[in-house]
Amino acid sequence: MRIGNVSLFNRASDGSIMLASYQKPNECWRWAVSLGKRNGNRMICRAAHRTHQWHDNYNLGRWSICISRQDYHLRPAGA
Repeated sequence: MRIGNVSLFNRASDGSIMLASYQKPNECWRWAVSLGKRNGNRMICRAAHRTHQWHDNYNLGRWSICISRQDYHLRPAGA
């Protein structure tokens, strides 16, 4: 389902459920929230470097909520 630039309840290439994602026309996605299988042993695993593309994982039992951001296509300041 799509509402403007936001897609809801799709499947990602790794099989996880994309609860929501945002994508401007003719660009890659900007942010996404997905539900998938548990990722690692830590309860919370946040990206150390928050530039270009990063993923934060929050493990809940056998499942993981992943919040992702991508900023490769943002214009530099003043451009």
